[in-house]
This record gives sequence, C-alpha cells and structure tokens, in this order.
Amino acid sequence: MKPEAFHPLARLLHWLMAILIVAMLFIGVSMVGDLSLRHPTLVELHKATGLALL
Repeated sequence: MKPEAFHPLARLLHWLMAILIVAMLFIGVSMVGDLSLRHPTLVELHKATGLALL
C-alpha cells in the first residue's frame, strides 16, 4: 500500500510556519543586540510575527 501525501495546504502551512519561526529567531537575536532607533520597530515586528504564529 502506497503512503498518501499530505494535502498541499497542509504543506504550505507547515513551511510558512517554519519560515516565520526562523524569522522570529533572527529578529529576536538582532532585537536584543540592537539598541538603536530600530529597536522599537524590531520589537513590534517580533510581536506581530509571534501573534501570526499563534
């Protein structure tokens, strides 16, 4: 019996979440190490990405 593949929408959601998780990692690391004028923007982007993942 041949195993069935996942639905394309499930695959899309999986890879979208994976990309967002990696993006949150990079945003979080750069947010902690950066206290310039970009810091509030990075915090807001980090929050919005977290809500999108939730």
